[in-house]
Amino acid sequence: MILESKKWKNKFGGNTSRIGDVVEYSFCTRLLKQGFEVFKNMSCTGDIDVITYEEKTNLPPNELLFIDIKTYSKEAMKNPKHLLSVQQREKGIKIGYMNKGCAHIVFDKEIIKI
Repeated sequence: MILESKKWKNKFGGNTSRIGDVVEYSFCTRLLKQGFEVFKNMSCTGDIDVITYEEKTNLPPNELLFIDIKTYSKEAMKNPKHLLSVQQREKGIKIGYMNKGCAHIVFDKEIIKI
């Protein structure tokens, strides 16, 4: 299932909260399948959706990554940093999103596809 397809989003009738739920769980599932440890925020509020780390990738080894997961939009991802609040940027929180079945994490100068 490719999450970016508008067909699946139409099933929720524009319910952006439900679309966000699906994207977050798809993101977490993708990371788990790739060997990451994933810790999900159980609250619907907060600066961080997921805390994750992985020992064997090109990501910094054993570094905790704090991620705010966003629903993918081509327009929004042209300048993804504006999607984070000032407080999130100060805390080093990264943006995560799903695109074409892969999870992506936005770092300062690059986007890592997982």
